[in-house]
Amino acid sequence: SLSGFFQLFSILLAHKTPVKRWILPLMTFSQLLIACVYMIPLLDLSLSTSALFFIIILLARATQSIATPAKSNWMRSLVEPSRRGEYISRNNMISILGGMVFTVTMSGIIDHFEKIGNINNAFLCFTIVILVISVLHLISLLPAKEPVVPQQKKTSALASAWELLKNKRYRCVLFSYGLFAV
Repeated sequence: SLSGFFQLFSILLAHKTPVKRWILPLMTFSQLLIACVYMIPLLDLSLSTSALFFIIILLARATQSIATPAKSNWMRSLVEPSRRGEYISRNNMISILGGMVFTVTMSGIIDHFEKIGNINNAFLCFTIVILVISVLHLISLLPAKEPVVPQQKKTSALASAWELLKNKRYRCVLFSYGLFAV
């Protein structure tokens, strides 16, 4: 639920170009925080463990929610407009299938380590896997070009948000989401 709130902050950064310069550090920071979550059980902490877990997850989700809209726009801008629907469709299919395979594989790993009585190695393995995937993700984004966008007149982020809120259809959708959330 907080992801939507954090995405509002992406409005403040959406006009900052080149986006690659600020997206890559935010995404990398978020992924490193997720890897840190799996290190918590390896540390001998006391009552502060829950608070630390909460803070790390909150920071990771916040930074990810702030960077994701701009990253999605950046990646989609690299695809010609007539093929974007196909791109988004394939991207979602691969993400869902990859997520399922990843989840089943990681649950098998935790089952294996639990069976041999060494659950700490499962957490260490998760940390290493997440770090490797994070590095591969960063490496895959580094060569990606950022299209040159013609400079528009400078407007404030609040003016952009206000312009969006003046759209009657958008207000209807926003109201529907709000009503659903209540």
